[in-house]
Formats: sequence, C-alpha cells, structure tokens
Amino acid sequence: MFFTTAAIANPTKRKRLPPSPSLEEYRFPTSYSELSDYIRCEYDYKMRYVYGFNPIIVQALGYGNQVHNLLNLLHKMAQQTGQVHLEEEASELLQAHFSLRYAAREQEETLKKSALRSILRYLNLWREDFSLSVKTERPFEMDLDNALLTGTIDLLRRENGDSDILEIIDFKTGNERKDREALDLQVQLYTVAARDALNLNVRKAHVHFRGKSDDHLWFTFFHEAGHILLHGKRAAFVDLVEGKSGLMHAKNAQEAEANSFAMDFLIPPSAYRTFREAGQFGVVDLRRFAKAIGIAPGIVVGRLQHDGAIPFHKANSLKQHFTFA
Repeated sequence: MFFTTAAIANPTKRKRLPPSPSLEEYRFPTSYSELSDYIRCEYDYKMRYVYGFNPIIVQALGYGNQVHNLLNLLHKMAQQTGQVHLEEEASELLQAHFSLRYAAREQEETLKKSALRSILRYLNLWREDFSLSVKTERPFEMDLDNALLTGTIDLLRRENGDSDILEIIDFKTGNERKDREALDLQVQLYTVAARDALNLNVRKAHVHFRGKSDDHLWFTFFHEAGHILLHGKRAAFVDLVEGKSGLMHAKNAQEAEANSFAMDFLIPPSAYRTFREAGQFGVVDLRRFAKAIGIAPGIVVGRLQHDGAIPFHKANSLKQHFTFA
C-alpha cells in the first residue's frame, strides 16, 4: 500500500479495453397518449415527459375521462343485463360518479349537464352497439423492437353479431379532422396489439366522437329560428322539461311546429319524400342526394336515422363533429 501527494502519472498499469454496448436489455416504455402528444408537438412532449413539467390546471380537467368512464359503466351494465335502453341508468350513474376535482361548483354543474347530453347522444347513435359488446377496458402490452407499448382498448364488440370476429371502438372528445394523424396511428397500433398481444381476431377499428354532430347542430339552430319566426321574439319557450331521471322531454305543440320548421327548412319535403321512396341509402346515394339539395350529407343521415329509415349506427362517418370549449 502506498500513496503520494505529488502530481505524477498513474503508476499502475491498466489495459485499456475497447468500448462495448451494455448487455442489459432495455425497452423504452411508452403509450399511445404519449405518442399522440409527440405527434401534436415535440416540444410539448419534451417538457412533459423529459423535463417533467405538467400543463396548467383548468377547471374542466378530467371531463373527458369522466364521460369515458360512464360510457364504460353503461356498456358493462348492458353486458350483464342485456338491456340497451339505458337513459335512466345514465342519469343515475352521472349523479353518483361524475366529479371534477378542480372545478367550481357552478362550473361542475354546467359540465355535468353537458356530459349527460353527450352520453344521451351517444346512446341514441350507437344503441345497437350495446348488444354487441364483448369487453370494455381491455389492457394490453406489446413489444415493438426496443419499446414496450401499453394501452387500453375502450370497447371490443362483435362484428355484425359474429362472435368470432371483433371490432375495436375507442371513445373520443375533440376535433376529428384536427386529430386525424394521431387517430390513424392509434387504430393501427390498437389493431396490431389486439391481434399480436391479445390473440384476437380483429378486423376493424373505429373512433366514436362524443361531440355534437352537424345534424344535431343545424337542427337545433333552425328549431330555435322556427320559434322566433313562427311564435314571435317576445314569446317565452320552455322547450324541454326535466323528468324524474333528469332526462329531457318535449312539452307542447309549439315544439312540434318548431321541429317541423327545422326539418322542412333543411330538407325540402317533396325531395325528401322522393328520396325515401326510392329506398337507396348507400354512402354514394346519400352524398349525391345531399349535393343535389345543397346540404351536408350528415344532415341527411341524421334525418333518416330519426325517421327510422336507417339504423343509428349506419353512415355516421358522413357526419361532422364539433366540440365547443
């Protein structure tokens, strides 16, 4: 044993080895949510996941997750009971489970009403999906080279009632056109994960938006315009009344008049009658008819669904969806 206090070269002889990579296997953990943040803004991803900064807290934080969880509960209820008319249960679940940690009481009540409207629209559009539900909230892990991708499939349903062929459904709030790149990536990743990691026979993947669609938006606008034109600006209207469950129901004859005004203004009655009688409701036919009368095809789809000419799950891809902050 020896030591020195003088600044001299290292007296021991060492064999310098060439550098070599670590033998330890490392897989980078990530998820679709993180990937979508990266696609949206690389710098935002860096601040969140590299430096650990969190975005600013807003009162509506968690709103999308709350609605998502309620839809999950409704699908589970449908699987257990076979029931597909769940409007009463939706209201009860909302009262029992909806909570926003950072929202003031008034803001939370406003968002709660918005959530109920969103869920009821979903039930109206996708009611038939409830009888086809197989599994909700199905987690997965999938190896991708040196990465480990994790995620949760919102809903697996039978394709056209076939128990051996499944479809993936993901619930979303937001702007369908704005998020197109991220959505394309998600449905591809989730389909591969369902096949390779879960060994499921998945043929299709869909994204269901919970925002207001264009047929609802324009019908509501012209319904209110009908009140003004038919019943006068000074008239007071109570369009809807609240039932025991918190659901809304039409109240009087003036509402029916406003409904008729909106339907006839958007789609001329004679043209609609002719189109209905022809009975051709393919996507090409719907687009052609909408173009001929000068309106968006989603409005035609909504009218046909309302009148029972086509099921509520058909041709919804023709609708545009809007989410308002």
